[in-house]
Amino acid sequence: MIPTQLLSELKSLLNSSMLKGSFPLGGLLGKMLGCKGLSNRADDISEMILAKINASNEKSFRELLFEFIDQSGRTDPDIYKRAGCSRQLFHKIKNQENYHASKDLVMSFCLALKLQKSDVERLLQSAGYALSKSDHRDVAFAFCIDKGIYDIMEVNEVFESIGKKPLRYTD
Repeated sequence: MIPTQLLSELKSLLNSSMLKGSFPLGGLLGKMLGCKGLSNRADDISEMILAKINASNEKSFRELLFEFIDQSGRTDPDIYKRAGCSRQLFHKIKNQENYHASKDLVMSFCLALKLQKSDVERLLQSAGYALSKSDHRDVAFAFCIDKGIYDIMEVNEVFESIGKKPLRYTD
């Protein structure tokens, strides 16, 4: 059972002005590509994007997940059971090089592995996701990580208390 004080703190955070407003996107692509100005020509932009992708040495979701599992010192079954993941789905992740996990599945593995915030961000990013401060569910998830709440049932209780859907995923 999540203490009422924590739920009150979360609701106060969600209602705060800190989460209001928009986020400028100007220059984001240039920053990602490591350049200051972009050409308006689609061919130039496509070349830069492909060059950046090919030069990237970031680990895939699968690689990073298994690195974190190895670092945890726990067994694969312990981790996938804590994440609420079936053996069949875990096998698919392990054996399909290009498996694309849902955001909920990645979040569940973050909880099962008891990852700190920076590692949560890395694992989410490796699967193509990020936590958004404009999404109350993402804020609640980050809140749980910050407060050391790693039990998936308790996190789902927090989500339900603010009217958000619990962590679920399909293969």
